[in-house]
This record gives sequence, C-alpha cells and structure tokens, in this order.
Amino acid sequence: MKNKFTLLKLATITLLFGTNIYAQSSYSLKQAIIANGGIFEFAAPYQDRATIGAYNPTSNIYTVFDTIEVESVQDIVLDSGYAYLAAQDSIVKYNLTTYQREAIAYFPALKKLEVSGNFLFVGKWYGSGDYFAVYNKHNLQPLFSISQVNQTVNGMVQVNDTIYVSYNIKGTIDLYPPWGVYADSIGKLAVIHAPTQTFVRDEILGEDAAGIGKLFVYNNHIYGICDASGKILKYNPATTADTFFNVGIIEYIRMHQGVLYGNFATGIQAYDLNTNTFLSTPLFTPLFMYASADYDFVNNHFYLTDTDYSSFGKLYKINGTNGQILDSINLRIAPEAIALEFNVNTSENQIETSQNSIRVFPNPFDNIINVLLNDEADLFVYDLSGKIHYHGHHTASSVTIDSRDWSNGVYIIQSIYKNNVQTLKLVK
Repeated sequence: MKNKFTLLKLATITLLFGTNIYAQSSYSLKQAIIANGGIFEFAAPYQDRATIGAYNPTSNIYTVFDTIEVESVQDIVLDSGYAYLAAQDSIVKYNLTTYQREAIAYFPALKKLEVSGNFLFVGKWYGSGDYFAVYNKHNLQPLFSISQVNQTVNGMVQVNDTIYVSYNIKGTIDLYPPWGVYADSIGKLAVIHAPTQTFVRDEILGEDAAGIGKLFVYNNHIYGICDASGKILKYNPATTADTFFNVGIIEYIRMHQGVLYGNFATGIQAYDLNTNTFLSTPLFTPLFMYASADYDFVNNHFYLTDTDYSSFGKLYKINGTNGQILDSINLRIAPEAIALEFNVNTSENQIETSQNSIRVFPNPFDNIINVLLNDEADLFVYDLSGKIHYHGHHTASSVTIDSRDWSNGVYIIQSIYKNNVQTLKLVK
C-alpha cells in the first residue's frame, strides 16, 4: 500500500508542476492459465470434456477450476485479471482471482479471441454465418458482426477507430508441397470502421502474406505472422504501405518490448523488430511438436505443452537460453491453449520533467475514455483514495475504457512502459 499512495502523492506533484513520474517497474509471473480439449473422440457419446486450470509457478501445482461441456478448446486471452476462453462453441469469461465464471456466450466454430479496450473480438473457423463478431468484454453481449468477412479468421487488432482482421483466400500456388493444391495462399486484411460498425474494404496483400495469422501493433504499425510464406508483414495503417521480412516464421509465441519471440525454421528465436535482426538468444529446437506455447520474459523461460490427444498432457518449463528442460508437470489431455499472467509492481524512483507520451480524451469525460499510446504499456486508472478502477496491458496504439459506472470526481491515469510511469489527471 505504501508504494501506491506514494505514487498518488507524486501524481499530485505532477499535476501541479507539469512533470512526469519516472518509476522502477518490475514484473513477476503470477500464473499460467491452460485449457485442455480432452480426448479426441470421433463420435458420440463423448466421455471426456474440455477443462481449464491454473499453474502456480511457485508451487509447481496445476489445478483445474472448471469443466466446459464441449470437446475442444481453441484460444485463451488474458486481460485485466480476467481470462477469455474459446471452447468450440462457447466463449467463457473467468475471474482470475476467484476462478469463477462471470459470463458465457454462444458462438459456433470458434477459433480466435482478442481484447481491445472494451471490445472482445471473436473469429470463426468454419461454417455458415458471419466469421467476425464484436462482443462487450464485460458481459459478453454481442454488439455487431461483419458479413463481408467470410473466411477463417486468423488474427484481429484495432488501431484508433479501425479494426483489422486477417484471413486468406484461394490462390493458384503453394510455397510448400504438395504443389498446386490451390490452398488459401493469398493473405488479406479486412478493414472495419468500429464506430459505424461497417466494412470498409479488403487490403489484398498477395502471396507474401500467405497464411497470415496473428496480428499485433508496434510503433504505430500492424505486424502479421504469415506462417505459410514464412514472412512477417509490417503494415502502415496511415499509408497502407506494406513490407515483408522473409525470416522463416512458423508460429508467434509472444511479443514484448519490440522483440518477437516465436518458432522459426531454425528453431525458437527472438527477432528484434527495431533492427530487423535475430538476437543471439534464445536459439533452440524443441524436442517435441508442442501443442501451445508462451514466454515468461521475466525469468527467460518458455512454457510448452505436449500431448498425443489420447493418453497424456504435459507442461514443460524450458530454459530460454539453451533449451534445457527445467521442469515438467502432468496436465489433462490435449492442452492446446496457454496464456501467462504477470503481476506489475511499481515503486517510486524520481521525478523529472518530460513531455507526455500518452494522449487522453475527452477530458472531462463521461462514459468513455480514449487513450492513444506511443508504445506498449500497462495502463492504470485510480481515484484519489487509491482504488484501481482499470488495469490493462496493451500493445495497440489506441485503448477505449468504459467509465459509465464510475462516480463523478477526479481520477489519475498512469501509463507504465519499461521504467517510465507517465501520469495525467482526469475529471468525470
């Protein structure tokens, strides 16, 4: 509690004298959330159901906290102390403090989830109906869907008031054998205007973007993982210019502070997006075909899951420098989705005059706060008593915060990036 109130005192000085707070921020791994699809069964009656649980990195204990009445899982995303699970035809929201369900929604043939501000983006794998939809992340109520997105959704991201959705269309060639099977080898981005909930256009990216999947934002550019071509897309949403880097990318694992950690043709590596070069570590080849993966950037550990989909599931903790297996633990069968949750701890360091790198509007505000970020950051909103009203980690350049349930008064918003805490006063 001391650190929190110290920061609030410093925030008051910041507001009076136009300075920013520079702080020492540290992260610690809190837990890993892992979902299991269960035994792969070809026909009813299905005997095994999907489960979700938490792995404690201190005790090395994995505890299942819910069973979902489906036979597969597809994705997990974490945001502000909550987990959102894509499980076959169900979106389930969990409180990661109580491990209780807070909401559930039906959406058939789920594949991908992403959180952006107060939105939960939902992507479909196959079937009929709209393949992309937007839900309210708080109560999982559907807001709108886009009928023009009519292929498997692989990635979703928002920049300012525009949503970008990655998917593929049929091309005439493949870059890998068997040749000439006319697979989905042309990548494209659907461009959607969020305020009016309308489809704007498709950005056709060509065969360089074959297999385009995960999307994320860094330095006001959209990056896309194109696993069929092995390339990374860098797309400028302001000019629509695109650049491709042929690096042999196979799978995205995590992006942290400008470094992309992924599975490449040469093994698991780190790729610096600022210099477009590989870092010397990590560099190792996994000893098995993992089912899901995430990276603990605090301790330089990779968490990989393994399964044969019928008899076992395991979690491996791996040294990020040399690929040595440090620990393993038994899970349920088919652990196909994992996400790591981190604690953010901040202590005062010094006060120094500097220009703010975040923009917040409107101020005063009513029901919505819009935040423009220059870079990856953790956002906190406090009232003057020290109560936290919002916390989220964001890589997008714009964030929308729902404040309709907040009381009128003065609030403090903080943006934490590396060792820099920047603070502004807000009034409702």
